[in-house]
Amino acid sequence: MQKGEGKKCEHGDEGNKKRSMTKEIKIDNKKGGKKMNTDLRRVLRGLLGRTVTVSTDFAPVTGILSAIQVDYIVINEAAGTVVLVPVLAINSIREPI
Repeated sequence: MQKGEGKKCEHGDEGNKKRSMTKEIKIDNKKGGKKMNTDLRRVLRGLLGRTVTVSTDFAPVTGILSAIQVDYIVINEAAGTVVLVPVLAINSIREPI
């Protein structure tokens, strides 16, 4: 590809791609100790009040990120369940685009 040249895409195809893509943030917080690192806190603040899927070693949790505490986050699932996810259990966070 030459400098200044970009990928070309039909407008209709671009819309379909946006609906099927997700943004995922991988987290490496296992060596950070008990407190949340500042990068993770910044990402989570940007997602506060939005629907996210948090991947853990146990099971993924999907719902609205409603609170960020020092060592855990709070997810409100669609069924009304409130789930507390320890920060050290988070492997990745994704949200639909």
